[in-house]
Amino acid sequence: MVFFREEPLPDESIGPRGAQGVPLTPQRSVAVDPLAVPYGTVLWLDTTEPLATTPLRRAVMAQDTGSAISGAVRIDYFWGWGGQAEAQAGRMKQPLRLWALWPR
Repeated sequence: MVFFREEPLPDESIGPRGAQGVPLTPQRSVAVDPLAVPYGTVLWLDTTEPLATTPLRRAVMAQDTGSAISGAVRIDYFWGWGGQAEAQAGRMKQPLRLWALWPR
């Protein structure tokens, strides 16, 4: 089962809050399995954009979770809000390489 709570966005230029309790940042926040990757972990993402060979490589932050996200190397990339972000998110199904950047 999936449960959602509707809440108003006080400022529409700031994204919705993720499970970590902070606003999600478009193209920088990801959903993770918190049993495998703690919230707040910086991750290096290496994949491609949807339906393209354009590289998508960047540092992202583990700030949310989702019912379909399970295991260490499965994430949900937050594209943002609006029509273009929704279209990109719907097409995003690429394999990826992912590194957790943890201090020694």
